[in-house]
Amino acid sequence: MKRHTMTRLIDWKNDPQRKPLLLLGARQVGKTWLMNEFGKRNFSKVAYIRFDRNERMRNVFLENDNIERLLLALQLEVGFKITPEDTLILFDEIQASPQALTSLKYFCEDAPEYAIIGAVGGAISQIGDLAASAIKRYHNIKDYGKLIPGHGGILDRFDSVIFTAPIIFYLSLFL
Repeated sequence: MKRHTMTRLIDWKNDPQRKPLLLLGARQVGKTWLMNEFGKRNFSKVAYIRFDRNERMRNVFLENDNIERLLLALQLEVGFKITPEDTLILFDEIQASPQALTSLKYFCEDAPEYAIIGAVGGAISQIGDLAASAIKRYHNIKDYGKLIPGHGGILDRFDSVIFTAPIIFYLSLFL
């Protein structure tokens, strides 16, 4: 599967001024697939960490922001040596660890040679889904077509965006 975003990721990889990258988006849009596929095609090794299901790694990032210590912990977790020239580090569901998100700044400043991509947005999207469901339940409707006449159930596709868009906007301002 060839995607426009894959080409942009290759440009990012080859950029001499490359910085850690955040992929932002709602859940189930292909962020994890894209990161892993990009890693398989363009790097010898992919160090994949999923923060929402890995308490041990969340705790590692709580301790401090020492890049050497973080790299050692990442290597122990993935079971191989992480080298900047041939390893892509993937931080999936990074919003589950604010300290890991903050660490991207330190990787950028102290270890810019490492290729790091983080995916954010999935868990935040669920809040939007739940909020939209609560609104619909309050109004005793199944979809927004009755609340906003003429629009049908198509607006239900955007439930997750209700909270995701503003949060991603503010994350992009501060990172």
